[in-house]
Amino acid sequence: MDGRCLALVVALLAQGARAEPSGPALVAQVLDAQGLPEAAARRMVRAVETVLEQLSALPVGQSPAWKPGPRKSCADLPCQRAVVLAAGAPAVALLSLRGSKGAVAFELSFWLEGERLGSQAGEAELEAPEGGLKPVLEAVLPAWARLGWGALRLDAHPGAVVKLDGRPTSFKPSELLSGPAGLHQVDVLYPDGSAVP
Repeated sequence: MDGRCLALVVALLAQGARAEPSGPALVAQVLDAQGLPEAAARRMVRAVETVLEQLSALPVGQSPAWKPGPRKSCADLPCQRAVVLAAGAPAVALLSLRGSKGAVAFELSFWLEGERLGSQAGEAELEAPEGGLKPVLEAVLPAWARLGWGALRLDAHPGAVVKLDGRPTSFKPSELLSGPAGLHQVDVLYPDGSAVP
């Protein structure tokens, strides 16, 4: 290899529309619902699904059945990870709900393949929760999961410089490289001067 960078042209996964689902890629799941009747918790889940369908290119599925009942606290990550993995989808919007008069305080975290990527708290009206849920979902939903965006997973060694369309990125080997849907040029340069073979 002569040290020049080999340019790869790739199509990012999301093309501005949802792919034909072979199963849900993204579901909402209730972790707990303190002070809320079961019907109200289900209303919140349906509202999350509605907002996700507006924001995400991923196929959104119905939440796995949730029943209130006595349960030990699930505040630690291993317990939450078990709930997320039981949901049966690679991406999960995990909800912790707490009811008050006419409103619901909530914490929403976004998980991918059993790893929590982000979390944010909010409050929504019980009768029309979408308005309170949307800004929180916009904040925690990764760019690659949005309509009109996509992602690429690269197996580049630490220290490599990854450029997307000629611009250096803040790429880390364990993360997805996000970008707008369409064709892009990806360059990978290694510290020793070599490039992608």
